Amino acid sequence: MSNEMKAQFEALKRDTRYGAPKAAWVKETRAALLSDISQNKKTAQTAQPSWSVSFSYLFPQSMLAPVRSLAVVALVIGLAVGGWLTSVSASTNSLPGDLLYGVKLASEKTQLTVAKVTGNKESAVQISLKSASNRASEIKQIAKKQPKEVQKVKESLEKNLSDAAEDVADMRQTDVTKAAALAKEMTETTAVISGDLRDAAKEVEKTEEGNEEATKEIVEASKTVEDAEIEAIGVVVEGNPEEAKEIIAKKTESLLGENEVAKLELEQLEKSLEEKKTASAEGEDAAIEESIAVEDVLSTSTVQDELVSTTTPAAETEEEVIEKLEETSKIAKDQTLQIDEGAKETLILSEDQQLQEAVEKLKQLGDIKEETQEAIGELKQQLAVESEQPPVEEDASQEQVEESIVEERVHIESPETLVEIEETVSE
Repeated sequence: MSNEMKAQFEALKRDTRYGAPKAAWVKETRAALLSDISQNKKTAQTAQPSWSVSFSYLFPQSMLAPVRSLAVVALVIGLAVGGWLTSVSASTNSLPGDLLYGVKLASEKTQLTVAKVTGNKESAVQISLKSASNRASEIKQIAKKQPKEVQKVKESLEKNLSDAAEDVADMRQTDVTKAAALAKEMTETTAVISGDLRDAAKEVEKTEEGNEEATKEIVEASKTVEDAEIEAIGVVVEGNPEEAKEIIAKKTESLLGENEVAKLELEQLEKSLEEKKTASAEGEDAAIEESIAVEDVLSTSTVQDELVSTTTPAAETEEEVIEKLEETSKIAKDQTLQIDEGAKETLILSEDQQLQEAVEKLKQLGDIKEETQEAIGELKQQLAVESEQPPVEEDASQEQVEESIVEERVHIESPETLVEIEETVSE
């Protein structure tokens, strides 16, 4: 406040011409002025430019409009990607036929595509192997409940392994050491896959429908996995011989273990075959006795020929089936012995640093193992068909034969039939 204004206020205060102000008015006016001064002070302290106002100084409204649009788009994309990632996470354990199974496959394909586009072959191989492992696990889980779905999953598994093998082969041309490291990883993955497929085969055997086709698909998949594993071992031999020796030893031990299982299965099947052979012999004796009884009862050659023609071929067919099964069992048993001997030769070749020869021997043993498994599968199928025939049906068939014999006896002993026979004999 200036000195001049202060002097005027003092003069006005001393001027008594108009009378002194009332004390109550002074007090009330003073309080009102102080309150107004206080409010004005708070407003002055808080009336600072906001961030939005400051931001508008830097960016005009014409520029903020498209920025707001981009922000909205970014928010929508973020929400969509978040939803996609949530779906992918939820689809991890989905199986063929599930709602999210397509999302699972699309996610794997997207990862593989990105790896290939960026030229990251190591990542591409690992993604393909992971996908193949997923397919094997799925086959194991659906083999019993959904055997008809096995074929599609098996084809996808084979494609995954083929992609991995191609990428390893490409890297083999430029960097054998890296290729060998990936090939080693491939042998480890294929070993796990083979185990899952063996478990799946056991599950399929428990099914009532779709058994043969699903078993065939699993056997083919197992062969593909076996070939991929041995091919990968060959790559390891080139890039890291010492590790290749260890892998060959493990693979040989695995073959020997599977061969022991095959031997046990053959022993059980041979027992079943022997029981089938015994039952067939007893059935043949019963058929002969029955035929003699029929001949004693029946006096016409027409009826006799008809009954003999319906029983004799069945006995011959049964005998042929048994002979075929015995031959199959013998071949399979010989093959298990070949695998034992071949495994010993493989280990000797490996110890002598003849690693490529050892790999070739493993290929041969793999082919023999496949033939053995096919023979065992055929034996299981034939013997299972025989064991599934209920004895009630056999008893019913026997009753039908006995009823037929009685009916023919009544027919022959009737007066009309005797007259006809006498006329035929006299002629």
